[in-house]
Amino acid sequence: RVEVEVLPSALRVYLISDTQPVRRARTETSFATGDAQTNTYRIRYLNRWAAGTGLGLGVNWFGTNGPTTSPANVSDLALWAKGTWTPTPRVGVEVQQLRYSLQRQLLQREGAPPLPGVDVHRTDAFVRAFAATRDDGMGLRLDALFGSSTYGDSSGALERRTHQGAATVGYRSAVWSGELTARIRDTRTPLEIRLRGAWQPVRFVTVSAYAARWTHLPDTSAGAPEQEFREEADRHSSEAGAAGELRLLRPVALHGALRWRDRVAAPAVLADTAQRSTDWSGGVAVALSRLSLDVTVARHGFFEAPAFGTFAAVLPRGTSIDVTTLTAAFSLRPVSYLSLAGWYRHPLDPIRAAFEPPHHSRIAARLESRMLTKFRRGVFDLVLQAGLEGWGDGVAGRDSTGNDLVLHGATTVDYLLEIRLVGAVLFWTLRNAGVERYDLLPGYQQARSLQRFGVRWEFTN
Repeated sequence: RVEVEVLPSALRVYLISDTQPVRRARTETSFATGDAQTNTYRIRYLNRWAAGTGLGLGVNWFGTNGPTTSPANVSDLALWAKGTWTPTPRVGVEVQQLRYSLQRQLLQREGAPPLPGVDVHRTDAFVRAFAATRDDGMGLRLDALFGSSTYGDSSGALERRTHQGAATVGYRSAVWSGELTARIRDTRTPLEIRLRGAWQPVRFVTVSAYAARWTHLPDTSAGAPEQEFREEADRHSSEAGAAGELRLLRPVALHGALRWRDRVAAPAVLADTAQRSTDWSGGVAVALSRLSLDVTVARHGFFEAPAFGTFAAVLPRGTSIDVTTLTAAFSLRPVSYLSLAGWYRHPLDPIRAAFEPPHHSRIAARLESRMLTKFRRGVFDLVLQAGLEGWGDGVAGRDSTGNDLVLHGATTVDYLLEIRLVGAVLFWTLRNAGVERYDLLPGYQQARSLQRFGVRWEFTN
């Protein structure tokens, strides 16, 4: 499962891959509903047997009418199946297939023409195998993968089918690890080589580094000029980076990172060429029993990438200019059942960088049921959370004429209530409770006072 959280100065992508660690069946059923007739249904079944075989099946359906500010009927369906065979911890094979389809009707926008509907379908299938020399994850390990994907999108009249194969060989010891990966695809990027390593020479020093190289193909279709073929035949991308941490005192650590890129942002766009940029960061972190704090100064270089699909008409190009930012994050737990966490981010340069609004911050207070000592942990749990987030006026990029697109400042409030009763979890969320009118892209007003509630029931049988 992939979950994406969009913020003005950050894009968080969560990848969730569930496995069944014990030899018994597990079933999950969940239902959620809320405003704008937003409904979700999910059923999953996972099991493992003594012979090393395993099975996973799942179906997930989501549908919504969309908020009144930008209505559009949307529905997507995902079907998932996975089979595994791991007779020992040193060797195993996994086969997985995922079928995904999405239909969205005409998308209305405030003060702008509507965007056309889309019909997307995708199928992914892969086989992965591994072999290792030890049971505990140390030593030598080999991973191999072969997969294919089929993708179609009515908005761009796309219909593509790709295949890829990859192999990774790595070694891990108590003080160092290394890994080499080679990936072959029948796409615009047919070859990828990646090398990664980490080393801890002494207890208080840790360093790591990586390097990657991609090969991009030119347009060899009929009618392509000979001169154009020669100019694009040597398109490559390269990237390298290093990071380190120095911990002279147990609660205090100094950390830093450096990345250099000479990359093509969109290999499928023949006019897009490689761009060089350098990013770096450095900071100090303090970790105590009740308090943790991290202050980091970072700089990312200029990098520009063309937009695709529905949003290309709204934000033709997303530009990341040279900008230095300060980020401070903290977590405070005065007692076991109460915590307070948050972060603050602010550009240090007097420039207006895309999706880098000034004074972007978030703070959240969380109350958990660890104070309820009369119940066994996991039988009854209660979570109450309130969050406050805000940012100042900034820019979201540039339009087709080169003018800045305004990103208006906003303040939002959200709440979460979660109750666990043995294997059932009941939840309720309220987003943008302050009924603030704001958008992250011009014309796409975010929903106000959006509620969702539901139940997830997980049991063994």
